[in-house]
Order: sequence, then C-alpha cells, then structure tokens
Amino acid sequence: MGQYKHYLLAISFGLGLAYASIFIVGFGAAVAIPADIVKPLAQYSALLSSTLIDLVTIALPLAATFLLCVFISSLVNKRPNSLFYILQLIPLFVLHIYFMLQMPSLSKMGLIPTLPRYLLLGWCLYYVLRRNKGSKTAAL
Repeated sequence: MGQYKHYLLAISFGLGLAYASIFIVGFGAAVAIPADIVKPLAQYSALLSSTLIDLVTIALPLAATFLLCVFISSLVNKRPNSLFYILQLIPLFVLHIYFMLQMPSLSKMGLIPTLPRYLLLGWCLYYVLRRNKGSKTAAL
C-alpha cells in the first residue's frame, strides 16, 4: 500500500508540472525576440530558427522545471524508482498530446519546431534514471 502512495505522489507532481507547463509555454510564446537576432539564421532556414527559438524560450525552462520537480520529489520520497520519475512526465505528455490534437491543421511542419522540447525532456528523464540507477548500485 505504501508504494501506491509514492506513485500517487509522483502523479501529483506530474500534474503540477503539467499545470506549470501551461504558463511556461505561454510566457515562452510571448517572448519578443528581436529581428536582428533571428534574421541571419532565418535566411538559411526559417524552420531551424523557429526550432532554436522554441528550444531556448520553452524547452529549457520546461526541462529546468522538470529537474526541479525531480529534486523536490526526491527529497520527499527517499527511495524513488524509475516508474516514479516516468509517472511525473506522463501528465505533461498527455496534456501536450491533447493540445497537439486540438490544432486545426496538424502537419509535420507544425510539429518539428516542438520536437526539441520533448527530446530534451526525454534526455532529462534518461539522465535522472541513470543517476538514480548509479546511486542505488553505489549504496549496495
């Protein structure tokens, strides 16, 4: 029964992360980037420039929020396992998939600029899982 409490705690942290992601995406979309910064890169590839802008304004703050959530939850739960961390990301991914499905024209060009944020979150999850696995083997 105690393990279910930890999983419920992970899901509640995940719901908080999903809620915070709404504000992060909103503020990231509202950031005004000067044209002088974007113009040299946009001459080569407009898709690359919008992807890099998304990476800097949305993906990095979202990853930092996830890592902060992992740090706080590891203080609360002394022995988290890999499912604990995966359950923290599931509400975020479900929310973002829901928002993507609500887009009127779902095309590849609309999804490519958002791909780095999910890759960065996946890398952060991989890092946390590897770190957690390493600390368990060092403790044994």
